[in-house]
Amino acid sequence: MFGLQQVVCGRGSRGDTGELHRAFAVACELRALGCWDGRGRIVIHAPHETHRRLALTPVLELRAPEPGALSVKLHAGTAELRPGVDYEILGE
Repeated sequence: MFGLQQVVCGRGSRGDTGELHRAFAVACELRALGCWDGRGRIVIHAPHETHRRLALTPVLELRAPEPGALSVKLHAGTAELRPGVDYEILGE
């Protein structure tokens, strides 16, 4: 599992209180899909918009990304997120 301090809000951030929550939810889905290994930091750009786009797509399944981890919703739109545009993975 990864920690909250590893998730960063990037371009298109509004600076409000719900932003980090939405960025963390997107990071959880990217981790569950295998787009991010949970190491280092991840930047979620436009967290409100990115989260909204995912929420408008069907939920594929609920699964835990690793043993002992919490289950996460996995939306069909997660696979369509673009590295470098919607999110960026930073080194450890």
